[in-house]
Amino acid sequence: MNRIKYQLLILLILLIPSGMLKACSSTIDTLMDIELNGLKQKILIKSNDLNNPVLLWLHGGPGTSEMFITHHCMNSLVNYFTIVHWDQRGTALSYNDKIRSTDISFDKILDDAARLTEVLRKKYNQKKIFLIGHSFGSVLGIHLIEKYPDFFYAYVGIGQVINDSKSREITYRWLVNKLKADGDTIGLKRIIEKQSIPSDLINKYKGNFYRGKKLFDVIKESPYYYEGYLENYSESMNFVREAISRNPSTYEKDILNDILRLKIPVYFFEGRHDRVPACAPELVVEYVKKIEAPKKEIIWFEESAHHPNIDEPEKFQVMLIDKVLKNK
Repeated sequence: MNRIKYQLLILLILLIPSGMLKACSSTIDTLMDIELNGLKQKILIKSNDLNNPVLLWLHGGPGTSEMFITHHCMNSLVNYFTIVHWDQRGTALSYNDKIRSTDISFDKILDDAARLTEVLRKKYNQKKIFLIGHSFGSVLGIHLIEKYPDFFYAYVGIGQVINDSKSREITYRWLVNKLKADGDTIGLKRIIEKQSIPSDLINKYKGNFYRGKKLFDVIKESPYYYEGYLENYSESMNFVREAISRNPSTYEKDILNDILRLKIPVYFFEGRHDRVPACAPELVVEYVKKIEAPKKEIIWFEESAHHPNIDEPEKFQVMLIDKVLKNK
């Protein structure tokens, strides 16, 4: 009886088209450890065909992992890219009690990003890869493509940071006008006295998630989510931000004034309503006018704020495929 089953199994395998076997063997959806510059870190790789171009995603923050929020915008992209999400050193799944605050700095994270890029190019036998940088990751992204242009086909900045202090001035004025229009004297007094931009007021006026999403709710919807993750997420985020504030960078430049020539195509996916303090879209418009690049373009998401991949996931995927991939 076992021999008959075995023969039937062999026959079934022979009847499967070879292309289907190849597709099955080249799909991936897995978390794995990787050592970058002496520190073990975590990456997530998703693809329906490992022969596709690699797309490396640099998350925001610092310390704000996006590994568990991108399920909203992957269903089409996995057919065109091998997508790599990386929890930067000290962040979320790359956090543990052995990491010291001296292990965390902008410079070290940027070096890790360069090393990870080299590993991915070699592992998947690709001369170049695509790069996304979101929020804090967009600062890393611009520095990375300026320093290593030969590593990348193109760069996509989401919620692009251009100049932190100027952006905060713009965002502060926007919030003052919003509060005045609403007659919110308590809110006005609160921000004027402290000269602050409270995140709860940004959220109130849909400057983070335009369609009413909340970050932790999105994370809980992830197929990878597990109990205890949010506690680890919050603890690691606070750790990374504190460490970076203590360890000043020697690499970081003023993007608006010092990084004006880029050797690869650059695209900025901007939510029209983005009001995260460091990410004023007005400065992206100014920057695109100033820079030299083989191609430069802003793609606006009219129903999005800081997360167009979550507010408008279908358009986000279409733009990545049609605008960025097909024009490499």
